[in-house]
Amino acid sequence: MKLLLDEQFSYLIADALRAKGHDVRAVLELGLAGTPDERLLEIAADRGRVLVTNNVADFVLIERDWAAAGDVHQGIIYTDDDSVPRAVNQMGEILARLTRVLAQYTDDDALRGRGIFLSG
Repeated sequence: MKLLLDEQFSYLIADALRAKGHDVRAVLELGLAGTPDERLLEIAADRGRVLVTNNVADFVLIERDWAAAGDVHQGIIYTDDDSVPRAVNQMGEILARLTRVLAQYTDDDALRGRGIFLSG
C-alpha cells in the first residue's frame, strides 16, 4: 500500500517509512501544501495512494460525498491528536502505528473506498 501524508505530518515521517522500504510521500515534500482537501483526495486517488490525514472533520464529509456520487478513492487513514500525536519528538508512535497498518494491509487496494481510524 502506498501512502500520501497530508500536510499536518512532517516529511520526516515519510523519510523514516521509506527507510523501512515503504512507498510513502508527504504533501509537504511534493509542494502540495495548501491544496484544497477535495483536490488532495483526487491527487491521492490518481496516484494510487491512501491519504493519511488529521483533518477528520473535512475528509469524513468528502468521503461521504464521494461515496454518494459513486466516486472511489484509494483509502483514507484518519488520525487525531489525542490518540496519535504528530509532534516530531513523538514521531516514534506514529511510525509504529503506520508500520503496523502497512504490515496489515499489504495489497494496494486494501483500503480502496474505505476510511479507517489509526489506532494503537
